[in-house]
Amino acid sequence: MGDFAKRFRVFLRGRALASAAFVLAAAIFAGLALCRHCVVRPFGNPIAFAFRGDALFVFDKAGNELLELRDFAPGRPLTLASRHHIEKDDARHYHMVRKLYPGPRGLVVHSYLYQHDTHRFAGYRFREYRSFDEPPRDLLTIMLDDNTFPEIKYAFDAQGRHYFANDIRGQIAIGRIPPEGGVVVDHALPPTITRFGETNPPLCCWESIAVAANGNFFLASGAAGNIREYAPDGALIRTFGKVGFEPGQLLAPKDLTFTPLEPGAAPDVLTVASTGNRTWTRFDGTGRLIDTIEPLKSGYPFKDILVGPLLDVGPGGRLASFDLVNKAMVFPGTETGVATEYREHRTLRLLKLAALSGLCLLFALASWVLGPRLRRLRFPFFMKLALLFIPILCLTAYMVGYVVKDAFQEDLEEEHLRRSANLASAIIKSVPVSDLEAIQAPEDRESQVYQRVYNTVSRLVDVQGVAGTPKWILHKIRDGRYYFGINIWRGPIYEPFIVPRDRPMFFNVLETAKPDSGRFTDTQGEWFSYLAPIADAQGKIINVLELYKPAEALDRTESKAEQGMAATIAGFLLLSVGLAFICSYVFSRPLNALTQATALISKGDFDHVIRVRTHDEIRDLADAFNRMSAELKAYMVNLARTTADRERISAELKFASEVQKALLPKVFPPFPRAANVELFGRMDPAREVGGDYFDFFLIDEHHMGVAIADVSGKGVPAGLLMMRVHTMLRSGAHYSLGAADSLARINREIAQTNPAMMFVTMVYFICDLRDGSIRLCNAGHPAPLLLRRSGAEWLPIARSGPATNMALGVLETAAYDEQALKLLPGESILLYTDGFTECVDKGSAMFGESRLLDCVAAGPERSNRERCETLFARIAAHQAGLEPFDDATALFFKYLSLPAPRAGPM
Repeated sequence: MGDFAKRFRVFLRGRALASAAFVLAAAIFAGLALCRHCVVRPFGNPIAFAFRGDALFVFDKAGNELLELRDFAPGRPLTLASRHHIEKDDARHYHMVRKLYPGPRGLVVHSYLYQHDTHRFAGYRFREYRSFDEPPRDLLTIMLDDNTFPEIKYAFDAQGRHYFANDIRGQIAIGRIPPEGGVVVDHALPPTITRFGETNPPLCCWESIAVAANGNFFLASGAAGNIREYAPDGALIRTFGKVGFEPGQLLAPKDLTFTPLEPGAAPDVLTVASTGNRTWTRFDGTGRLIDTIEPLKSGYPFKDILVGPLLDVGPGGRLASFDLVNKAMVFPGTETGVATEYREHRTLRLLKLAALSGLCLLFALASWVLGPRLRRLRFPFFMKLALLFIPILCLTAYMVGYVVKDAFQEDLEEEHLRRSANLASAIIKSVPVSDLEAIQAPEDRESQVYQRVYNTVSRLVDVQGVAGTPKWILHKIRDGRYYFGINIWRGPIYEPFIVPRDRPMFFNVLETAKPDSGRFTDTQGEWFSYLAPIADAQGKIINVLELYKPAEALDRTESKAEQGMAATIAGFLLLSVGLAFICSYVFSRPLNALTQATALISKGDFDHVIRVRTHDEIRDLADAFNRMSAELKAYMVNLARTTADRERISAELKFASEVQKALLPKVFPPFPRAANVELFGRMDPAREVGGDYFDFFLIDEHHMGVAIADVSGKGVPAGLLMMRVHTMLRSGAHYSLGAADSLARINREIAQTNPAMMFVTMVYFICDLRDGSIRLCNAGHPAPLLLRRSGAEWLPIARSGPATNMALGVLETAAYDEQALKLLPGESILLYTDGFTECVDKGSAMFGESRLLDCVAAGPERSNRERCETLFARIAAHQAGLEPFDDATALFFKYLSLPAPRAGPM
């Protein structure tokens, strides 16, 4: 007993530990749902932004999604209103978002198009998103089939027309399309494009376009470092802005916007983002300089800044921009403020964590309830071997492949570094330092020295002719800052190259004057760069040569290595499955033979002998099965004999049940001669043979006997006693019109021969059919229910002494009294057994006398049959789902009317 208790405690402890683990996991997930549904996070990799209304839109390349942000204020997180996935790929092209603009009716997205199969740059597309719940509207699509990469800039006017500036050599600079857009440029310009302005020179570089309220439009020239204003018809009005490094001068001007001069004023001040000087320079309508905003001198928390479009974003006239390099929203002013984070209410995450918490609780309940069943699950031998060997082999293959892949990746990067170092050495030796020193002013971009250096580097770094050749930039270094200098796309010399602190190799080159390399991510993707410093005669670094290529080119080899590793793991997996299958066949063959022999035994072939040739535990098991087979054979013989006996007993019980039912009245109404009474009765036995009984019969022409009885116990003994009572009552009723005398006689006969000490409760009454008078005797039976015109009432047992009206068969000398009553026409009397009042429901609540009274008294106009059927239906509903506990019997007797006078003797 103690060993069993110990095992039971261990079993409960195991289930409790599993359930506790799931409950703990559910609590952890619930805590995360409460604590992490609102998170504050920094921007990932923002590559484009635009203000529209009271919203800031930022395209984050880290998640490749558009963030809609609101609630601007320096020093506190922005609020994420929504996030959207835009510019989805189509059948021919995939898209890369490059720039965002505010549009006349929505947000304009500028994307690059690339072909799926060749990854070749295919063109540009401008789309306007009026709502993110409906498809965008195409404004302009430009398809390219050569190696030109023109820059396209966008603006719109008050009439909703769209303006585009291009820097294609020999083309007119500005094109305008109607508000509905839908223009496609493929080789030739369609007539829907209206062109303005001047023809582009060879090295033009239009960095931005803006349209004023009066229809004049402005172009920012990155090449000349100035601003050009044109009339609505395209005539040049003026050129203003001085190129230089001083405050108020322009250096690599980019974005043009209109801002108010004072809070609440109209946005009519042209504001230029002078990226090279890290300032915003503002001009009035005549091109006169108004002021310069210098964030680096007014408390900007970062060491450098990429100035972008500056706009009025609030009702208070607050100016704001976004620094894509430092990933911060900028609020210029006397004290420049920033917002580097945003707050996100993650409702979906909350629902997921809540669902996980609920799932863990469900697992906890399942582990407690289903734990024993799960432990009894059968796992084939083959599966066990597979579960043992396959993970080990796969893990081994993965670890080996991972080590080999890392070693191969390191060798590949070292080889790329060696080639880049050789190429950088050749460039540095081929380009005179004097030529690099001669390029100092922004306008030197059009000088012969610039052209000579550009041609020399382009000849050595043949990007188009040799596959896999890195691209190049000869960074200009001024005051410790990087500029794009001389580069492959021939952009402005002093276009700033903002280096954040997460790219330490750029700072290491300046500090150590030694080459460095590494990976970094910017707005255009991930790159692997090799940096080589170039110093003048005094050892001062004046340029840094950068050779860079997409990290994807290096990662492609890593991807191939991963594919090879995956193939190896798949091979190991197949080999493991094969080995496990072979081992399973070898070891489980005798077990299968044992299983097949056991199946024959289960079908009744107990003469089959299991033969196993192995000399191990399996043979012992086979011998045990053979012994069990012999024992089962003997058991089945005994079982067949027992079954035959049971079938015989069942047949006898069925016969007894039919005999008992034959004794009960079945015809209603029973006596045509007694048409002034209505009778209906029913008995539902709890077993095949019941102990309840009811009967009615004519004693003579004017008297009818009615009885109901309940024999103690159930089954065959109770049924036999019931039939005995039936016989005694009917045989003696014709000799006595006294109900008490009849029951006293039956009591004496039962008590004299009652070795089993069984007893019978019974109600017997005799009704005079002429006037409805009744003489009733109750022998310990539940009180009848009188259904009078005035209402229902119980008829208690009338006793003249303590030993009167006892149950039949208890005491041979017991006395029985009778009581007289009279039924008026339409009144009834209900006789029933305790199978009604004592039946219980699933909550152990008895049906009781009150429910019986309510059920029978309702609807006095109903017939006895209707009342009886309703009563049995209520009992069935009360004990729904439970086996009947006792026999249930009811007999309704209704006195209808006085008999009609007869015309003569019968």
